[in-house]
Amino acid sequence: MEGIVAATFLSHGGLIVTATFLSYQELIVTATFLPYQGLILTATFLSYGGLIVTGTFLSYGGLIVTAIFLSYQEVKVTAKFLPYGGLIVTATFLSYQELIVTAIFLSYQELIVTATFLPYQELIVTATFLSYGGLIMTTTFLSL
Repeated sequence: MEGIVAATFLSHGGLIVTATFLSYQELIVTATFLPYQGLILTATFLSYGGLIVTGTFLSYGGLIVTAIFLSYQEVKVTAKFLPYGGLIVTATFLSYQELIVTAIFLSYQELIVTATFLPYQELIVTATFLSYGGLIMTTTFLSL
């Protein structure tokens, strides 16, 4: 197994760590600690099922996480946490049936959800919740 590990410590408390493992599965891990508590983490796994994970922590409490799974079925998941309590989540499943789910939570309790199924039957669902209690929902079923 080939391995490369590098660590660097900065004068203001910043830390950069990079690890790379190349064998039957490729592993790349990168961690960065910034002086103001910012963190960037990236991990990549490539084998029979590829995995890409990226996490970012910002100094104001923001969090961005991205995970991608590539195997017999393709899965893409993205989660973003904003400093003011906002949340953005996106999940995509591609296999025998295609599934796209998107959920967005904003700081004022606004919610947007979109789901799409594209196999033998097509399903489109859209829900929107506004901060003043308004609700808009649209559902469409399309089959053969």
